Amino acid sequence: GAVAAVVVIALAAVFFLTNRVSRSDYEEALVQTQALESSYTAINEEFSSAASATDNDSSSAYDEGKKKLKTFKQDSDKLAAMKAVKKDKDVKEKYETFERDRAKYERYMNDLAQTMPALMKMTHTCTKLPKFDSADMSSYYRDLSKALESCAADAGDLAKVPIKSYAEYGADMQESVSKKKDIVDQMADLNLNDIEYGSADYEKLQDLHTKVSDIDSPTLDQSDLQKAAKEADLSGSLKDLETTLSEKIK
Repeated sequence: GAVAAVVVIALAAVFFLTNRVSRSDYEEALVQTQALESSYTAINEEFSSAASATDNDSSSAYDEGKKKLKTFKQDSDKLAAMKAVKKDKDVKEKYETFERDRAKYERYMNDLAQTMPALMKMTHTCTKLPKFDSADMSSYYRDLSKALESCAADAGDLAKVPIKSYAEYGADMQESVSKKKDIVDQMADLNLNDIEYGSADYEKLQDLHTKVSDIDSPTLDQSDLQKAAKEADLSGSLKDLETTLSEKIK
């Protein structure tokens, strides 16, 4: 009986020591949390830099940010495995809040990495239009038709992005530009280089210009992106986790 009692006491002591979170455990978790805060800032700066890069019509501008995002997830998993997070109820609760926010943040940033290059590519293509040439209007309208065709194609790519308002903008742009192209094609078919004021072709050209002007150009609603950015903000839950760990060390 006495031996059994000693074994029970010994096991209880081992259980206590195994589950007890030491100061060094909290310090380890705090260092990892602070490292995550630094990584979070670096990721945001990387994406911001990509958005203003001169080659931002390519998704390659976002590659470094996406790499940092993967590392951020791995570092978050390391924190989850630490004793202070696993064994302290208060710390675990703050971590779980952070992890939910981190998942939202990761989705948002990945969506951004798919959306922004498509937007920038379309913007670049759709603003690169031929210069008007009154000496050779037929060639000008044929070149304009080709430019609008490229613009519509890039707008179609934007229509496939995961951020809803940007996808809708792409679809609206594709529809609007395609309508304009159809009218421009009719302009190109006219005998423009020998056109005379008051002639049937001249009147037809004026009518087609009016039709182009009457087609609405869509506007981009950024409210979805702004809402998603606000929901994906990690600074609050990271700071709460850091504060809780700091208080445990005191």
